[in-house]
Amino acid sequence: MELLQHIAERFIVHLFSAASLVLLAFLLLRSLRRRWFLADEWLPESWRSTLVLAALLIFAGSALREAYDVSVGGALAKSISDYVSWVLGCGCAAWGLHRLVKEANS
Repeated sequence: MELLQHIAERFIVHLFSAASLVLLAFLLLRSLRRRWFLADEWLPESWRSTLVLAALLIFAGSALREAYDVSVGGALAKSISDYVSWVLGCGCAAWGLHRLVKEANS
């Protein structure tokens, strides 16, 4: 029962922290593209593409962490739940930010 409660708590934490991390990564990537002239070559010009890149980078970083947790003996059910929460969090954050900008521009 204690493990199930821990998994549920981590699911909620990851779900909501993914949104803030995607927004932070998006703002950092856009700032980097504006301020560093070499970034024009490897960062996307479109804000939508930058938003997707930010979400993918955050999910990739979290996936590496979950793989490490399993390798040192962490519970597999917890890691699977964490993967799902990170995917949902990053996906919903990217979709929500896209909709927010779309609404503001219309």
